[in-house]
Amino acid sequence: MRPFFWNIPLVWLFYLLSFLALLSLGLGLALHLFRWAAGHRDETYKDLSLKSLIVDAALGRRIWRDDPLAGLAHLGLMWGFAVLFAGTLLLGVHEYIWPLLQGRLYLIYALVLDLSGLVFLLGVVLAAGRRYVWRKGLMTATFEDALVLALLFGVGLTGFLVEGARLAQNPGPELAWSPAGALLAKLWAEPSPATLACYQALWWLHALLGLGLVGLFVYLKLFHALAAPLNLAWADRPRPVLTIDQREQDLPEFSLGHLVAFDACTQCNRCELACPSTAAREGLSPRDYVLRGRKYARLKYSRLNRLSWYAGRAARLLKQDSFPEPDLAWLCTTCRACAEVCPVLIEPVSIIGHLRTAIVEEGREVPLLLTKALEGVQKYQNPWLKPRPRPAAWTEGLDLKTAGDGQAEWLYFAGCTVPFDERLVGMVRAGIGLLAGGGADLGALGPDEPCCGDMPRRAGEDGLFEVMVEQNLELFSEMGIRKIVTASPHCAETLKNGYPAMAAALGLEAPDLEVRHYTELAAGLVLEGKIRFSRRVDKRVTFHDPCYLGRHLGIYQAPRDILGRIPGVTMVEMERCREKSFCCGGGGGRMWHEVRGETSMAEIRAQEAARTGAEVLVTACPYCLSMLADAVKTADLQGRLEVMDLMELAALAV
Repeated sequence: MRPFFWNIPLVWLFYLLSFLALLSLGLGLALHLFRWAAGHRDETYKDLSLKSLIVDAALGRRIWRDDPLAGLAHLGLMWGFAVLFAGTLLLGVHEYIWPLLQGRLYLIYALVLDLSGLVFLLGVVLAAGRRYVWRKGLMTATFEDALVLALLFGVGLTGFLVEGARLAQNPGPELAWSPAGALLAKLWAEPSPATLACYQALWWLHALLGLGLVGLFVYLKLFHALAAPLNLAWADRPRPVLTIDQREQDLPEFSLGHLVAFDACTQCNRCELACPSTAAREGLSPRDYVLRGRKYARLKYSRLNRLSWYAGRAARLLKQDSFPEPDLAWLCTTCRACAEVCPVLIEPVSIIGHLRTAIVEEGREVPLLLTKALEGVQKYQNPWLKPRPRPAAWTEGLDLKTAGDGQAEWLYFAGCTVPFDERLVGMVRAGIGLLAGGGADLGALGPDEPCCGDMPRRAGEDGLFEVMVEQNLELFSEMGIRKIVTASPHCAETLKNGYPAMAAALGLEAPDLEVRHYTELAAGLVLEGKIRFSRRVDKRVTFHDPCYLGRHLGIYQAPRDILGRIPGVTMVEMERCREKSFCCGGGGGRMWHEVRGETSMAEIRAQEAARTGAEVLVTACPYCLSMLADAVKTADLQGRLEVMDLMELAALAV
């Protein structure tokens, strides 16, 4: 039978310390929950993903990606801790409710806990080694990290030492079922008052460390063990957007999802390693931005602010930190590389976008060029501050019908940038020729085609985006437009995801739009044999996955299906491709304001392409085409690397 408090004096002291530890735990948990409750929320938070809880939270699927050692360390830590904690609870049931740990069940219990303790300690050692040895310099190493690892290791080690000392003093049948404990028992001398006193000292040390862990759990980064599963369960749910009317209701700055995400961060540093702005040394770190958001929220929304001394201290700290620091907020390209690699699906893009909206609404420190571009969208339906050319240059000589009302199946949506760039005009015309040659029934809106609103949406000008959605949906409805194809992944993502969300917030009955990027439509026609490539294009090419085509829309294979069918093309992949693609730097409104770093994101990408030995860098986004073409010039790669849109390359083979 499991011995309880075997030869331990002053048991009442243990109960007193246990009460204090649980009181600390409960108080900290209450402070977290009250703070979460301060965030605005919606009905989506009632719908949890059981699959995500099992696959991502319980098994840590995303932690294993690209770093098996991290997955192994986390699995050992998490499940070793969970089983040991469950064993402690069972011990309480055994002592206070029903003595179930007897006979063979107790022996099995002893074996399971012994093995779980070994797994737990292995996880702690691997985690420490990964942070301080194998990935030193790639991960942060704060005092809190060291404290947490030392506390966990101390609890695990003293637990085994106590077990070994007890088995040495009081050997029983479980000796054969506790391999680690039996091995440590050999370190002790024969039973004596001295060894018994040593056992008692170790027991109290283990108890103090264990109760300290309980009491401090919610105040340390260990709290992510509760917040991360919640964030994983909610992260796949689309978040309803807020209308201007809703924002004027004096809602809290952050949503419940943002506040949970702040606490879910484990500071693993994967987001920073993936961030193109960090790589260009511009000053933005997604990790630090999330952590500053967490600090800000904990100070501003704490229930302790009801105490005057705490409120004064919080106000001083908030003033010193200057969060959200607009200069940093505008550096984000909204590429989602950080969200793609985050093990717990935190979306810094969502947080930064939310803060951009607040900055714009307050009218403070918006970059001058971006402000002018927003004025251009409002006045001319484009960010270039000039009227669209009439007739639209990109439609000249093309046999395009008027879109809608049954005249054409697909509206070819050129976007607001194409009419002002001759290179993009050529790209669009090549794409239309290819699609029309494959039998696609295309139409256009001509010079009156509106801006989709991607730029103001990403720049935080939600009021302007709201107006544009209402106007454009009304236009599409009046013209009977149901299918849209576009060359811009930014337009495609906004029309496909942004419009339904805003329409729902506005209470509009939006038309059921089918939105495609041209690579999807073209790949389908190629695979069906309707587009046939009859000319060889003897080129060695590499494909740059645009962030909005890939990580935002999930389209990776369609461009490669097209390239794979072009005779003569030799395809080579860059090291960072598909989900790991590196941003060109043109997204998130950055096309319209100057950002200075130690290097250029587009130049980094162009040099990566050149290292593959490719002659042609192919992409499928107008922004990427412009940014990378400029980078080839500034990086002195002219003559070695040519930048082409996928449709331009495909047109050579027809």
